Amino acid sequence: MNLGNLLRRRSSNPRLWILIFALANFPTCSESFATVELASRGDVTRILRDERLELVHHVRQISARDWASAGVLPRGRNITSTMVDPGQIYQSGDFATGKLPERQLLLAAKNARHEVLCFWQGSHGGPWLHVMAIERGTPKSTLIFSAIMNNDIAQDKWTWEEVKRHIRDNKMDVLISAEHPGVFDNRLP
Repeated sequence: MNLGNLLRRRSSNPRLWILIFALANFPTCSESFATVELASRGDVTRILRDERLELVHHVRQISARDWASAGVLPRGRNITSTMVDPGQIYQSGDFATGKLPERQLLLAAKNARHEVLCFWQGSHGGPWLHVMAIERGTPKSTLIFSAIMNNDIAQDKWTWEEVKRHIRDNKMDVLISAEHPGVFDNRLP
């Protein structure tokens, strides 16, 4: 389904509101998907399985410059500027006053070649887990994967192993990858 069809059908499917919300909050990302080299889900699974990734749990440990270089600039701002550490208060619903950060870090995993960012973002139905990955490069990094995970387990039960399992088992609501470049593929029945 392309973006035009998505916008025309937005009232027919409640799940599409999540995607519309994501596009509104990540306009630079959505515009750049056609120009990046996205990894396949298999490639991402291989990265998560085979590469040694260091887990980090603080926003200050995220490579804000690499994410900006990859074009991930929600509302034209650095992704870490509106994110808090795990456990801190953030805007978990769809009504925002502008006084609370919009995202809460679950965790990030990184090495010299890749960085995976897992964070909660508020939406109409409550928070959803967004997972994105970049490949670091010179002179700039590239967004290679973006997905919204199925909320089939409680928010406080998510772990790095659960994130990897959901990607491996294809348990994602919205997936943008090499198999679906520029296509917003809803994986739910």
